[in-house]
Amino acid sequence: MKTTLNRSIRIARVLLPVLLAAAAAAFVAAEKDDDRWSRRGDRGDLVWSAAAEVMRPALEIAGDAGRGLGLFLDLCAGCHRSGDSGGGSGPDLSRVGNWKAEKVLRDIVDPNAEVDDEYVSYIVETTDGEVYTGLLAESTGGGVVLRVAGDLIEVPAERVRDVRSDGLSTMPEGLAAGLEHADMADLLAFLNR
Repeated sequence: MKTTLNRSIRIARVLLPVLLAAAAAAFVAAEKDDDRWSRRGDRGDLVWSAAAEVMRPALEIAGDAGRGLGLFLDLCAGCHRSGDSGGGSGPDLSRVGNWKAEKVLRDIVDPNAEVDDEYVSYIVETTDGEVYTGLLAESTGGGVVLRVAGDLIEVPAERVRDVRSDGLSTMPEGLAAGLEHADMADLLAFLNR
């Protein structure tokens, strides 16, 4: 089952528990290949951003996994785990070695090209003007719990003014900015070990 959502969602506080329960049920039932927000071309092929296209030559370079570990620790380990390294609330990258290097490269350079539903960011506005952005961890009785940088932030129902998602990943864009092709090849070698 494919779940299609508008990229900008505004949810009334009264409807929040019903909508979140329905969305959770739909996401659980979604097929593995279909549970991603995705930009695809007319033929179903993945669309590459200009930044990802620029980095494609890294796929032709034999990288050094040891140097890639250093890059992983600097750029990725705050949010991701791979083997015994790193941690945080982002996806565990230990099994990335089973993926095509082309996909891994594109996911690093263009994190919003395809986003697993469980890693779509949500924005919660409170009645007193605070704004939180993070992963939706839980919804109970109209309140929400967001996972923000490894911490849980609970916003009770009476403080929720608005909950919305822009359909974007919590992974920031531009993490690969400044990397040379050889650097990206090293990072890919570490992740694909």
